[in-house]
Amino acid sequence: MTFILSLWIYLFIAILPLLALVLPLGMYLKGGWKLRRDEIFSCFTDTAVERYFKTFFQTEYESLVIKRPQAKPPDDKKIDSGTLTKFRDIFEDYYTQCFGRRKFLFPGLLMIIAACFLAFSAISVQFYLEGWLNPAKAQPVSYVLLGSLAGFAGGYMWVLSFLISCMQERQLSPSDLCRGSFRLIVAIPVALSFTALFAGTLQEHALYALAFMLGAFPTQSLITFMRRTAMSTMKLHESFEEPGEELMKLQGVRRNQAEKFAQEGVENILQLAYSDPVDLTIRTGFSFSYVTDCCSQALAWLSFKENLSILRRFSIRGAQDIVTLACELSFESCPRKKVTEEEYDLAEKTLIVIAGELKIDRCALRRALDVIAYDPYAQFLYDVWQPGWKW
Repeated sequence: MTFILSLWIYLFIAILPLLALVLPLGMYLKGGWKLRRDEIFSCFTDTAVERYFKTFFQTEYESLVIKRPQAKPPDDKKIDSGTLTKFRDIFEDYYTQCFGRRKFLFPGLLMIIAACFLAFSAISVQFYLEGWLNPAKAQPVSYVLLGSLAGFAGGYMWVLSFLISCMQERQLSPSDLCRGSFRLIVAIPVALSFTALFAGTLQEHALYALAFMLGAFPTQSLITFMRRTAMSTMKLHESFEEPGEELMKLQGVRRNQAEKFAQEGVENILQLAYSDPVDLTIRTGFSFSYVTDCCSQALAWLSFKENLSILRRFSIRGAQDIVTLACELSFESCPRKKVTEEEYDLAEKTLIVIAGELKIDRCALRRALDVIAYDPYAQFLYDVWQPGWKW
């Protein structure tokens, strides 16, 4: 009877929950990872790959183009197809090195090792049930043990929910697995800290429930609460600002997205504007089109700030749209695309209307637009967005 009971306990409390953690990772690596890779690669034509290396990897760009004795600098001669092929090969190698499937190996193993505490949970449950089935052998259960189990169960609930969400949204990254491992490791001390904090105001069973319900809160929220509580207890003062709060001024960036950017070291608009969109896509797990749009808005925000909301009324959301408008305003001198007289007239009228809405001089507005349009980062975003147009 004891052997059968132990077998079922280990099956339902240790083995199945552990498999549940591994399943989202396996499903993502089988399908979601390839879809994300194809999404990024489909946006990179030869022109976009060239612009990417010219903007973010100048050393590799010069070694393949400028320093080649048989090739002139790219401003004087079009890059040959062999060099573009090398660019594409290097780009594929770079992506594999930074976000290949093998990058998930060690974080995944770490999370599995951290989840092995489930075996201890199974032993504790077995000990409790055997005492319940045989009252003669029953022993008192430690307050610390029950609080620890409840806290770990809450942490496991949060990690499993987090992994399923990342898998569903195709946003899983190796750093997410490390964060999940961190949550499993700190789940017990966090639970014991909270239960000790409320020990004088709640009953014992309510403390166990509190330890479990901590799993409903993100890890960063718990850390913020603990830091504020400690600062208040020690009567110290510190200015608290939520990570990435400035990023929420951009369209389409809410609390969850801002915190995700902040976790990868991008906490303000200036950092986002001059971040490598491919690298940021890899590290955050966001779609490439979403990251490039956020970077585009950030570049425009640096010059227009809150006035960017006025430009949105004229379908100018970011640097990509500003490059388009600057091309149309250049008319016959625009090397990027052929501009018709109708497009030029419409662009001039749009410029006049926007200058009136912003209450600034038309020439000053044109200057601000040109500064953004000729920014190398804006040009790269534009090449990815409109791959058929040449600069």
